[in-house]
Formats: sequence, structure tokens, C-alpha cells
Amino acid sequence: MGITKARNWIGISRDETRRIRAQHRGWLELWYPLIFEVPMWRQDCISLIRAQGWTGLIPHSACWMCPNMSDAEWIDMKANQPQDFEAACKLEAETRLKDQHFYLHPSCVPLAEVDFTSQFTMFADRGCTTGCFT
Repeated sequence: MGITKARNWIGISRDETRRIRAQHRGWLELWYPLIFEVPMWRQDCISLIRAQGWTGLIPHSACWMCPNMSDAEWIDMKANQPQDFEAACKLEAETRLKDQHFYLHPSCVPLAEVDFTSQFTMFADRGCTTGCFT
């Protein structure tokens, strides 16, 4: 494509430094401005957004198809963003037509069939790593 250099801004705050990862492509720079340039904690980010006049809930950002979501996050999405939950179920089902071993939930049960209230896995609290493998 002719791209020789790019900067990928990753908007994670200081409370998520465990998500920092090394980049593996010489042309790509991973940049964490809320950690290194303008260090901010999540609460600092919320305060800044509120100071700009935003009212109401300021949700935690996450990809709707992230396999690193906790059961609580899936439950919340299913209840409050049902279109995103359905999109995740559809993506998983379509991908499983090509790879029968693909699951978004660590229980290895299709997302639409997971009982989020009774599942326990050793990966339950893994959280987003920014290293998507979907």
C-alpha cells in the first residue's frame, strides 16, 4: 500500500498500563498519549469530559466483539446495547462457519447460548489486552 510510517493512537489511561504492548512492525508506532504525553487516570479523563459539558453516563470504551470481555461486560452489553450484542453473536456465527473452533467467550460456547451468570473460567477477569486475536 506504500505506507512506510504510521502512528496508532491508543487511548488507554494510566490505570491500564498493563495493556501497553510493544509493536512488532517497524513502520508502525504504537502511541499512548494518556500514559506518556498527557498522563491521566480514568477519573481525570472523566473530569475533563465533564468540564466540557458532557452529562450522564461516561461509559468505559470497548470493542463490541472483544473476546477479553468479562461476563459482567457481556451482561451489560446484552442489556444496554443489544444491537452490539447481536452483532457480536452474528460475527461469531459467521466466523464459526469457517473456523468451528472460534468463540468470543472463553467457555467455548456460542455467545448467544452462554449463561453469563453461571460461567466460571480461569480467564474470567482477564480484561482487554489491546492484542485482539479475533
